[in-house]
Amino acid sequence: AKNISTDFSFTTSVTEWNFEGTKYWNAYWPPLYPITLILPNIIGNKLAFILFNALLLSLTVLLSIKLMERICSENKIRILLSVILIVFSRWVLWTFSFMLSETLFIPLVLAYLLLLDNLIKERNDKNYILLLVVTCMLSLTRYIGIFFFLPIIILTTPSYFIFQLKRIIYLAVSVVPFFVILFINYLETGRLFGIRSKNSGSYFDLFKTISEGTGKWITGTKINDGLGIVIFFVFAGLIVILLYRLFIRGKGINKIIIISVLVYMLAMLFSALTEKLEKFGFRFLSPVFIPAALMILSMAIKLKKKIFYSLMIICLLISSYVVVRFINTNRNYGIGVFAAKEWQSSNTINYVRQNWDGRNIYSNYAEALQFYTGKTTKIITDEKNMIGEMIGKVSREHAAIVIINSNSRIQPETVELIKVVSANRPHKIFNDGVIYYY
Repeated sequence: AKNISTDFSFTTSVTEWNFEGTKYWNAYWPPLYPITLILPNIIGNKLAFILFNALLLSLTVLLSIKLMERICSENKIRILLSVILIVFSRWVLWTFSFMLSETLFIPLVLAYLLLLDNLIKERNDKNYILLLVVTCMLSLTRYIGIFFFLPIIILTTPSYFIFQLKRIIYLAVSVVPFFVILFINYLETGRLFGIRSKNSGSYFDLFKTISEGTGKWITGTKINDGLGIVIFFVFAGLIVILLYRLFIRGKGINKIIIISVLVYMLAMLFSALTEKLEKFGFRFLSPVFIPAALMILSMAIKLKKKIFYSLMIICLLISSYVVVRFINTNRNYGIGVFAAKEWQSSNTINYVRQNWDGRNIYSNYAEALQFYTGKTTKIITDEKNMIGEMIGKVSREHAAIVIINSNSRIQPETVELIKVVSANRPHKIFNDGVIYYY
């Protein structure tokens, strides 16, 4: 976003360790989210970014109310209470506490579902074009957004709506920007999605991560593996039963949501198994969490008045308690990731900020180091067969490697790199990191 604001350049200075220039095409993410950050970035203060996320959260609330009205045309107060319970839950607020592409992706998904419902109800070119515009925006916000074209094809094929030549052309035009980005990626990096590492984990590793996350999500704290697996199967079983009932008996919007959620989840699981992502958790589920949760909660709305309001009071009290704890905890320790207090008080980062001699820096946490010190930092490789080559390049530059051991986000390449460089005498050792000079 800073580069776009400065010279409309879609490049970054924090990329793979072996790039030669000062900037490199940023192929990790599509360009729409950083484009939306231009205005708050030009303003340049923290309040501008807070207001930007608040605006997106407000849009999420409004679209959630509209979606709930489609799912369940009941009392307005019941709908509002249901939306408040879901949208202002701990994990949704957690997502909107960061500058993440999901904060834009989530309201786009909600708008997509509403527009797809419009198209199914009234098949005309206006609804179709509006839907394709939003779907195109999804694909330009996160690569996985391209899969949202599938429900459109699935749901409009039976009526032959999509098979008219002009509509095929509309569809083709809407996917062109996505493939242009892939083409540029390939020209710049030799890969369609940029230089990424393959995931060496198994289905079991992914399942274990998901069961841990589900257990923590429901209990609010870390639990043992066995209990996490039990909670996952019980929770997943209930969700499948509820979604099946809603699919069979519910309105058309229910079928749209379930098909879209299923397509997204399968695409996300495939992505998690093929590419190295950060630890699989709520962030990856958040784009489809709100519509799925609202649909399930629509069953509670139909309960008798006394039962519904009693249930909502209990749920809102519990949710408020969890949110207040979340706010208090993060006021003391930081919101998480690079905004956590462990980063703000890092002795390793403070040393680089105050005592650096100007040599080039390579680090396993290049983004955090550059953010807190303002010094251009290149990221180290996480491919084992490339570590030796990287060390050779660092040595020729007489550069430095700064390894930071984060309690919250320990990276596997850190351990591998320490093994390789252990023969070299550390320049400085801190409680949270080590610096090697070459």
